[in-house]
Amino acid sequence: MNEPERKLVIRFSQADRIKASILNMMQIFLKFQDYLEHKKEEPDGKTVLSWFLNLLFNDTARAANISQSQNLIEAQNLLSEIIAEFGVGSHPNFQRLMDSLRNTIIKITSEASYAAKELKF
Repeated sequence: MNEPERKLVIRFSQADRIKASILNMMQIFLKFQDYLEHKKEEPDGKTVLSWFLNLLFNDTARAANISQSQNLIEAQNLLSEIIAEFGVGSHPNFQRLMDSLRNTIIKITSEASYAAKELKF
């Protein structure tokens, strides 16, 4: 891959990343609006975080399904564990959550690294 192509891939991936973040934020705003309209109170922080975790899980599941990547499938499984841990009681084990998030990042970073290597990036 030559340098102009490399820069185009970077521009595309960064713009797409921002777009995905904005789309997720829009989904959270819509959930927040729906929550206020039907519950007449503001959701607590744990509820909003669970919305975000579910969006992240769905994005990862979609990517794992499309790519059939073992790393992304494992990241999806880790996120499923995080969601389950987060939902337990009023005080989830944050150390375990952070450890699982770190492991999720490792899986996703490995997948990106493999793709970059194949692209000769």
